[in-house]
Amino acid sequence: MKKALLAVLMVLIPGHLPAGNTGSVSGVITDNEISMEGCKVCFFDEKKGPAPARDSLWWRIPDQEYDGRVGADGHFEAEVPAGDYVVASVKRNTGQKYGPPLEGEHVFISRKLNVKEGMKTDIGIGQARVHKANKDNEPESLSKIEGRLVDVQGNPFKGGFVIARPGGYLSKRTGDDGKFSLYLPEGGTYRLVARNRYSGYA
Repeated sequence: MKKALLAVLMVLIPGHLPAGNTGSVSGVITDNEISMEGCKVCFFDEKKGPAPARDSLWWRIPDQEYDGRVGADGHFEAEVPAGDYVVASVKRNTGQKYGPPLEGEHVFISRKLNVKEGMKTDIGIGQARVHKANKDNEPESLSKIEGRLVDVQGNPFKGGFVIARPGGYLSKRTGDDGKFSLYLPEGGTYRLVARNRYSGYA
């Protein structure tokens, strides 16, 4: 059995949220082609790093994740700590539950939201669309890291991915050549970890 060359990923487990420190976010996520029913809703805290943008080439572990799913009518409602967020939801075409959207999957990404303590924030109707990765959407503040995953025999490792911590930035899964690329904010120091499956929020 193949093994990834790098170490084990630590799983992000959100702690208990103190009462009175949260606000609610609700809305409807729709798509002109398919139903978004059953999709997870993710929240990216802008204080902890850049949030993914439409058709972006990077993704990171969500800072909060709605425990429920988008309903048959596209509606969701979640309780999150007060703060500034970008909301995202992905309709997966494959069996993977986590990680960056793949080409052709349907993705919704909101504008920045300010969630206030004890208040309700309604995003209205959010329109998902087909994901088409576009390098022109990458902020200038991000740097690209490239590399190659190999197994213990030195052969290219297919189907793995790399995560950078802190920040939880994720690469897409590697192909037959084992090559990966990862986008990270400039000026930081990161530890890179490789895995062959997603777990927790990753």
